[in-house]
Amino acid sequence: MENAAVGAVRVTRDMLSASGPAKPDASGKGVLIVVGGGNNGGDGLAVARGLGKCGVKAEVLLVKEEEKLRGDAATNLRFLRDENPAAPFHSLPAGADLNALLADRPLVIDAILGTGFHGRLSPEVAAIVQAMNRCGAAILALDIPSGLDSDSGKATDGAIRAARTVTFAAVKRGLVTEDGPRYTGEVCVAGIGTPV
Repeated sequence: MENAAVGAVRVTRDMLSASGPAKPDASGKGVLIVVGGGNNGGDGLAVARGLGKCGVKAEVLLVKEEEKLRGDAATNLRFLRDENPAAPFHSLPAGADLNALLADRPLVIDAILGTGFHGRLSPEVAAIVQAMNRCGAAILALDIPSGLDSDSGKATDGAIRAARTVTFAAVKRGLVTEDGPRYTGEVCVAGIGTPV
């Protein structure tokens, strides 16, 4: 996961430099990383740590209540808080205004659902994904856009439409078949140090 985060941070910085400096505004908003409760959320939180070390302002939006995070998501949240106690966090269950959080971002990172997704988005996640798709910011998907099946390449209604997808270890079949190419944007592969 740490190696994956290094690759994703590299792609994030490339996207930020390609778009030029973000428009200055009173909010001073940075990259927003939208984090789910599983392994993909853990990737997003590891990326937040990496961006902080590079001096890139990043904020985290937790899609699930903190106590419901599990596995790598819970571990990486703890690591992030240990390294940067002042890191800005938002939580939708606490009543955050989603549209206001997404407005005027230089980049939004999708770390909600990963390769384990099959079927349909829950109504709560679907509402978040729809707001992300219409916010106007470029979206970087981690490993696979949320709502896209990594095996079949079929996208559920309202899947993330990414400008880029940084996928880990190797290109997943779903990124290049069926609906995949319409949802992934440019695909970059980040090595994680294991043979494929």
